[in-house]
Amino acid sequence: MLGPEGRGEFAAAIVWSSVIGVIATLGLPQALTYSVARETDAFGEIFATTLGIWVVQSTLAVFVGWVAIGLFLGQYQPLVVGSTHVYLFSIPCFLITSYLSTLAQGLKRFWLFSAIRSAAAAVYPISVILGIAVGVNRAVELLILMIFFQGLVTVVTLTIFMCQLTPKGKFDRQWASSLLQYGLKSYWGSLSWMTNARLDQFLMSMFVGLAELGQYAVAVSYASVLFPLSGAFAMILFPRVASTQNLHNAKHKIVRVLRLNLFISFSGAVLLGLICPVLLPLIFGFDFFPAVYPAMILLLGTVFLGCNYVLSDGLRGLGLPTEVSIAEFIGTGATLFGLLLLLPRLGIYGAAWVSVLSYGTVALILTHKLIAIHSSILPKSIDANSKPN
Repeated sequence: MLGPEGRGEFAAAIVWSSVIGVIATLGLPQALTYSVARETDAFGEIFATTLGIWVVQSTLAVFVGWVAIGLFLGQYQPLVVGSTHVYLFSIPCFLITSYLSTLAQGLKRFWLFSAIRSAAAAVYPISVILGIAVGVNRAVELLILMIFFQGLVTVVTLTIFMCQLTPKGKFDRQWASSLLQYGLKSYWGSLSWMTNARLDQFLMSMFVGLAELGQYAVAVSYASVLFPLSGAFAMILFPRVASTQNLHNAKHKIVRVLRLNLFISFSGAVLLGLICPVLLPLIFGFDFFPAVYPAMILLLGTVFLGCNYVLSDGLRGLGLPTEVSIAEFIGTGATLFGLLLLLPRLGIYGAAWVSVLSYGTVALILTHKLIAIHSSILPKSIDANSKPN
């Protein structure tokens, strides 16, 4: 539809908005799931407080992002600044749907969580199909279509959320402080996780050609098809661990889900790797055949990344977001060092191997953290019905 260069421009706009959006969250999604799972009776106050925070976050994110894109991306890829600026207006939609879904997750309303996430994800294929139907051949046109449908989905999901759960409450400063306090502990882990997942494309958007970025973006898309499975496991694990008072039972839940995720994701990665030389060009077009081998490398990275998702949410459920942040921060350092070393020499192949190295490093650290946990290092909030410390 867009070709390698257009796909590169599209990837640049997506990755910049994604990174800025995650920076704006301040760790609130994890704080909402944890807090609502432990303080269900305070759901109304938490919801109203979240809306107040969301308004401020959205305004600042769009403004700061607009300036940052002009200053940094404009120096290296001036032709994509316009489309990247346009897609910044998706950030308010991204934030509110994230908050609604994690609130539903904390309440263990998994059907509502899945409905919100599925509706948000459906924006992409709907926009592409409609774009094909009307003859879209420019990245900025497709991005505008996506923003329109994102806004529509946001209005519909917010309405359904309000009708189904009827939250009653008002903005509470104490809850705002508690949410942000827990969120900031988890924030650096979430930020580093996004950095590990997106830093390669983020740097490539400034330092490589758009066609090469387009090839790599397609490789990532192919390899990431397994990732929603890990997300589904982590979605259920987080609130169940947070609401479990016994440490032994909580660790058992994490280990059981981790084993299941590892078996399924590794089996899927092997299968997708074997058929990649045929399936990837068949789906995306022969112009994207250079993405085949990076995609096969990234499939291994996706297995590690999925395990990290499960381990991270398990540890957050135990009230240990700081440990997750430390591991992800180390992974970010490995990603940055590896990209600076290998990206100029090996291009997209180097970026793919760096992802495997970074995700594998984080997986080892998080596994060690889980094994080493004993009751004396758990925060008091895991054993008391109180707002998060």
